[in-house]
Amino acid sequence: MIGHIAFFIANRILGPATTAAAACLAVAVSVQALHASVLNEYRLGTGDLIEITALGTPELQRKAAVEPNGEIVLPLVGRTKAAGMTISALQTRLREMLRTQVVRRRTEDGREYPVIVNSEEIVVSIAQYRPIYVNGDVAKPGEHTFRPGMTVRQALALAGGYDVMRFRAKDPFLESADLQSEYSSLWTDFAKEQVHILRLRAELADQTELDLSETTQTPVAPSIVSEIKRIALTQLAARNNTYHNHRRHLLDAITQEGQRISTLNGQLATERESAEADAVEFQRSKQNAQKGVIPASRLAEVRRLHLASGAQVLQTSAMIAQVERERQQLRIQLSSLEDNRKVELLAELETAQVKFAMLRQRLQSVGEKLVYTGVVRSQLVRGKGGKPDLLVFRREEDERDREFVAGEETELLPGDVVEVSVRSEGLPPELRSRDVVGSSAGSERVQ
Repeated sequence: MIGHIAFFIANRILGPATTAAAACLAVAVSVQALHASVLNEYRLGTGDLIEITALGTPELQRKAAVEPNGEIVLPLVGRTKAAGMTISALQTRLREMLRTQVVRRRTEDGREYPVIVNSEEIVVSIAQYRPIYVNGDVAKPGEHTFRPGMTVRQALALAGGYDVMRFRAKDPFLESADLQSEYSSLWTDFAKEQVHILRLRAELADQTELDLSETTQTPVAPSIVSEIKRIALTQLAARNNTYHNHRRHLLDAITQEGQRISTLNGQLATERESAEADAVEFQRSKQNAQKGVIPASRLAEVRRLHLASGAQVLQTSAMIAQVERERQQLRIQLSSLEDNRKVELLAELETAQVKFAMLRQRLQSVGEKLVYTGVVRSQLVRGKGGKPDLLVFRREEDERDREFVAGEETELLPGDVVEVSVRSEGLPPELRSRDVVGSSAGSERVQ
């Protein structure tokens, strides 16, 4: 209404030639009137700074902040509720509270005299509104001073603009190239470590082939992936051959020692028979010597043969025991070979899985950096879409936060929180962080 009146007055006084100027004046007056109307209905909250003025009562002139409990502290009044009230309502309340208030003053000679407060002179205004907050994809998130009529666009300007402006100290094109190189290198390492884990699992299962059907698809060139798999198969074959050759050598040695023990056991049986025969001959020769049938030299010869056959039995028994110990040592080596191989493979597999998990995290991090340094910056600078999502959170009278979608021209109120989120529409799939996460989840199949 005020805008229409301004337009009518300007048109009648200045004439048709100044119609455009009159229209601008009308718009300006309308906007100011709208701001005044909105702020008149504004309800005070914690953090607002209230200014009290009274021409005839300087004792009341004071600035008071609305405390967390919603109260303000004023002279002659004390504590009073302010949160949730409009400026006009608070002014009316203070005037009613001070309508009969008496203030005592002193003259120059020290005499006191009473003065009745003129409540109609009390004026309440806002010295400073509580701040607004900007969070999300902006250069300087945090608290910012509110000004009447402030829009989301102005709040974003105070926050330094969208987060791509964080890279203003660097060349975004060079940085994007470096990140792309690192991103490709990480994917290559990802593919290598994935095949590495499959190869270790194949060794643990004593398999000769790799099951590559469960591998996660990567943006690595097929020729590089083929070479990685070829090398892994070569390593698998070489390591399996080394292990099986060593194992076969130990098994052959154990078999040979068993054959030696069998031969020595047969020899021992023969030698024991011979020793028993020599013992019988020695006893008979001894009896004959006592009777004088054979000479003493013959008895000595038989005795020597008896002792020699007994010594041979002891020597063969000792050899059997030694060969048995050697065979047992070979069996221990064979068991240790299998156990040590399993322990080493499990340790290597654990290290590979940790590295694999770290690669997934780095891929996600670099992928997100690529989004923000490359495509999103290009979209915002060149104007090809990429508009951010803007949400405003506003505290209502019932102390609940209301959330609504806003635009850059949406007007803000004190205490509003603006959440900024830059969309990544139009990005190639391999650059979207959510696809990196998806690849990471799929890669768990090889662990």
